[in-house]
Amino acid sequence: MKRFLKENKGITLVALVITIIILIILAGVTFSVVLGQNGLIEKSKDGVTRYKDEATRERIQLAVINASMGDNGITENSLRTALNNEFGENGFILQKDETSGNFIITVDSVVVEVTPTGSIITSNTNGGGSGNGNNGGNGGQQQEDNGPYARYSIGDEVTVTYNGKTESFYVLESSNSNNDEVTLFAKFCLKNSELTQDPYEPYEVSEIRCEFTVNGDDEYWYDEFQEYLNDSNRTTKFNINNVSGESEGDAIYKAKQYATLMGGTNGRLITFEEVNSLLTGGMDLDYIDKSMGIEYINADWAKAVWGVSKKYRREFCEAYWLGSCRDNGSVYYINGYDEHVGAIASGYDDRAGVRPVITVSKSLVQRKVKQNPEEYNFGQEVQLTYNGITDNFYVLEDNQNSLTLLAKYCLNSSDRQINPVESFEYDMINFASKPFYWGSAYIQWYNNEQINDPYNENIAIFDTNQATGSNEGDALTRAKNYATSMGATSGRLLTYEEWNQLLNNSSTEKIAWGNSDEQQYYCDYFEYEYSVYPYMDYWLSSTEERLEYDMTESEFEYPEQIEFKLYAVAGVDEYLIRDTYYDNYYGIRPVITVPKTANIQICLGEE
Repeated sequence: MKRFLKENKGITLVALVITIIILIILAGVTFSVVLGQNGLIEKSKDGVTRYKDEATRERIQLAVINASMGDNGITENSLRTALNNEFGENGFILQKDETSGNFIITVDSVVVEVTPTGSIITSNTNGGGSGNGNNGGNGGQQQEDNGPYARYSIGDEVTVTYNGKTESFYVLESSNSNNDEVTLFAKFCLKNSELTQDPYEPYEVSEIRCEFTVNGDDEYWYDEFQEYLNDSNRTTKFNINNVSGESEGDAIYKAKQYATLMGGTNGRLITFEEVNSLLTGGMDLDYIDKSMGIEYINADWAKAVWGVSKKYRREFCEAYWLGSCRDNGSVYYINGYDEHVGAIASGYDDRAGVRPVITVSKSLVQRKVKQNPEEYNFGQEVQLTYNGITDNFYVLEDNQNSLTLLAKYCLNSSDRQINPVESFEYDMINFASKPFYWGSAYIQWYNNEQINDPYNENIAIFDTNQATGSNEGDALTRAKNYATSMGATSGRLLTYEEWNQLLNNSSTEKIAWGNSDEQQYYCDYFEYEYSVYPYMDYWLSSTEERLEYDMTESEFEYPEQIEFKLYAVAGVDEYLIRDTYYDNYYGIRPVITVPKTANIQICLGEE
């Protein structure tokens, strides 16, 4: 018995193994339940993420409501300001779909699409496929700024890199997250000596100009063209891109070669219909010329079509072939210098270059992001875009959260900046139609402040911006209206002190006289081109009054008691004028203040 008991003490090896296996299974189950992909911890994290995303959506909705409180409803500027207040300057991405006009807001993993009326039509989470709008989720596709699921709008500037070669393009066709390819329009024409874009050659340089076809085969598309002419239902110009060229130097053949070189497909030339759509929205036209007075639907698209550099130096515009021809067989081309879309016989004319259109995978595309500085320098040139209008300015002051900007050019009669090289018809007006409306404000200022001109102790310099004008033709009122049209918070005229600061700085002296650009100007009278400094004559807001004695406001009965003289700049003679308010020899050059969250881009010169 003792022996039997001794042999049965403890557990057998088999039982131990079974116990260990059971423990391992239980441990595996527990690990899976707690730490697995769908475990308690992951579900807890997912719950926290969903809560944060929902809170982010609510904050976006609140920002949308705040942006719609203004008189103009939701604008890009008001929405950007509201989002900046809610998430901070770098806490969101705001994009505009130029096709639909909707705004795309991205905060962390949350993507919200908003109409200009404030309706939220989609609200998705990146990669989650969840949506609470009419369009539902995105099926788990990740909304990216770059990459295979990126969204691109017409006019977006991007780069394509393939086999170590990087070139710049504009997006020609909108592309949503479901498309893995995008159609692009080369930013510059190609060099003749190599298949690469050339951003440095001006309009008249032969390095970018070529014949549409060579070897005498000037209409290799003749047979297909005859079939087109026989089609009474045709609605578009004949598309030469659809016909195979047989000449090595054929412009379309070069575009195809370039597409292959950049890792793309469908190399071709832009068509007349595409150009017409970008410029006019698709008006029924046989040609386009700036003399027709057409108002372009988008200033940035127009600059892309004409090949205009940032500083709008016209001699750096592009001239290039289109892939379309008229019913008489002549091929369309663009002369960006004259903003003209016309047609010429193709055979041996080499007045245009090749500016390809290609289709590439989004994996090769990078959105061109322009980083603006935290601080701007005095006199720095920038571009401001608002509601499709882009104008150039010089920085007068960086106010930490806002910028004070001086218009580069004077205003025309439509209150738009006009480059004097293009036209000397900027609007010259009386300073005011009501005499001395600033008189009372001046008397109060003079008696309280006694601020004197440093060059003459007897002359006081008063800023008429401080007084309220009541006349529609008042120069100051026009400046304020222009500021509103550019989304600015305030508008006024340049003061004497600000002008003097520009003048006494060697880097900004030409800005003061309005001749900061030396440009080519064609004069029909003399029939030759010559270099000119475009000058401007414009009003300042400061006025000079000579006082015989201290005067109270009640004593100000007759304007003759004060000799009013307003400052004006005569750029043609580089001379500061003191003139009367009713002399209509001077234009309006506004000063505006905009938040730094506005659509501001630094002018980097010709690229």
